[in-house]
Amino acid sequence: MSQSVTRIQELLDACQQILDHMELPSSSQFQVEELRHLINSEREELTHYSDEHDTAIHLNSLRNSVEKMEQLNEQLIAYAEQRYSYASGGAAMSFEAQPLEDQLHQEEAYHGKIDYKSCLKLKENLEKIHQELG
Repeated sequence: MSQSVTRIQELLDACQQILDHMELPSSSQFQVEELRHLINSEREELTHYSDEHDTAIHLNSLRNSVEKMEQLNEQLIAYAEQRYSYASGGAAMSFEAQPLEDQLHQEEAYHGKIDYKSCLKLKENLEKIHQELG
């Protein structure tokens, strides 16, 4: 079980790092802050359990928190995708086909792309946590 706990902690740390680098507008800050709070709470909880029984109990409650995180992230994905689509003129594939240097000159679209891809990575990490929880 300790390998699973370590892996979950690593994934939660990765989720936190992703959130720290996102530049979503204030209209989505509630979801970002709520996600940040849930992640920090779970990271803190996992560090306090030394006995296998307590850890197993907490891992069961972690499932509920991960589900809440996934719901919040789904909202962020929808928002980020919409924002990215708008910023890229509805042509995200064409935007991504451009050389990186050209993308960087289109700041709003570039940041939209990064935030959207970050939300997708959060989703992937949360799915991995679910797998670890069994």
